[in-house]
Amino acid sequence: MFKRGWSGINIDLNPLTIDLFNVARPKDRNICAAVSDKNRSCNLFFDHALSSLNTISKNHTLFIKSAFKKTKLKKKKIKTIAINYLLKSENVKKIDFMNIDIEGHELEVLKKINFKEFDIKVICIEIVNYNFYSKSIKMNKSKIFNLLKKNNYVLKFKTYVNYIFIKK
Repeated sequence: MFKRGWSGINIDLNPLTIDLFNVARPKDRNICAAVSDKNRSCNLFFDHALSSLNTISKNHTLFIKSAFKKTKLKKKKIKTIAINYLLKSENVKKIDFMNIDIEGHELEVLKKINFKEFDIKVICIEIVNYNFYSKSIKMNKSKIFNLLKKNNYVLKFKTYVNYIFIKK
């Protein structure tokens, strides 16, 4: 989309990723933050700087241990920012495309989005099938589908872990 002239906001909890965005996507707003359902202090379960396994979701660490055999994740305290607060502070009202890929914390953030305040046309959300890896890991797929349906979204496309919903 960037190559077709789109611009937007990129949010990542990793400062190195934001530095890379600043080089590759200088016209975008690139924000270093851990997006969550509320402003709070929490644990970051950390593999390494550019790891896609870094997460604030304790449930997701069970998946990491099962799927990737990673038993040693470092833990450090970080501050999170609530999605609604972040969007308001960036003066966002309309979003053509929102991608939510936050390693197991998707449902918590999605539940807090104020769909009356923010006009979001398309939502792409990562939904990992935890049941494939372990029956003891909590699965949120049906809750995500129900929440989006309640807010007038329909599933349009699906890849392996990404589901794309379009507002009716």
